[in-house]
Amino acid sequence: MSRYKSEILIVEDNPDHAELIEATILDCEPNIKIFSERNGEEALRHLDATKHLDTPLPDVIFMDIKMPRMNGIETLIALKQDPQLRHIPVIMLSTSTNESEMRICLKSGAEIYLAKPLQASAFEELIRPSPRSRAKSTSSSE
Repeated sequence: MSRYKSEILIVEDNPDHAELIEATILDCEPNIKIFSERNGEEALRHLDATKHLDTPLPDVIFMDIKMPRMNGIETLIALKQDPQLRHIPVIMLSTSTNESEMRICLKSGAEIYLAKPLQASAFEELIRPSPRSRAKSTSSSE
């Protein structure tokens, strides 16, 4: 059994932002295994390898929108079209507060759209299960 409570994939092209997101997550919950990729192509390769190695997929993906090669929206659409990946919640991150961008992300299957800079309290709410979700997961495992 893994010593980690969950696994998270961060898809962020800016290494400083990725490091800050990782540190914030680990401050909220230290028993999380974090993987990081720099763009959508790398993220999809990582997830494809994970599927084929029969190792656990991430429990959640934090993904920047503006990235080189394959942006976050393109990557989100590809994820949601894959039957083995579509169940993974994706949280989109952006410095933009553009409403049409936000609507596109949510229509494409993102769970949440968060504007950067991110507040630690937002991560805490997303990472730590609420009493209601804990009760739900407990009752569904019985």
